Amino acid sequence: MNLLAQHGFHDIADENWNAYGQFTYISSWKFPFYAPYTNANGSVNSLVPDAERSFTGSFTLFFGLRLWHGAEAYFVPEVIAERPLSNLRGIGGAIQNFELQKTGSETPQLYRSRTYLRQTFGFGGRRSENESGAAPSERSRRSGSARTLSHLTSGAGRLGRESGHGRGVGGRLAA
Repeated sequence: MNLLAQHGFHDIADENWNAYGQFTYISSWKFPFYAPYTNANGSVNSLVPDAERSFTGSFTLFFGLRLWHGAEAYFVPEVIAERPLSNLRGIGGAIQNFELQKTGSETPQLYRSRTYLRQTFGFGGRRSENESGAAPSERSRRSGSARTLSHLTSGAGRLGRESGHGRGVGGRLAA
């Protein structure tokens, strides 16, 4: 958004929309090792003793749009490709690399990571300044805008793991 703003195509000081992207690639290797009990008793959840290479590659776009005072909509598509060590999935794969918990394949797959609406109601009082940023970041705020420190935010939609336990669910476009 800063590049568009520098060329006069976007007003970060009064943002009605934003778009950001992120690419992540993580690769790891494992040397061969001796393991006489690999997949013992029919289990298929062991690391194989052979040398292996694992990777994940993801490309995420973040789109945000201010709808009306205090309301914003977000759409976050993502493409992921992955190969875990020993074909371990879920929490077993997350030990190698937390991107592996997304469960993809070696062929890049497109999916909708998050799509949601959010409404913020301010209750007055001191205001805090905001910065522009990608939708899922806790630090995301619309630059040049302010919101009251006393506020209630409600949202609905498909929210990602970043949405719970005191973490932000999106950027800040609404004033």
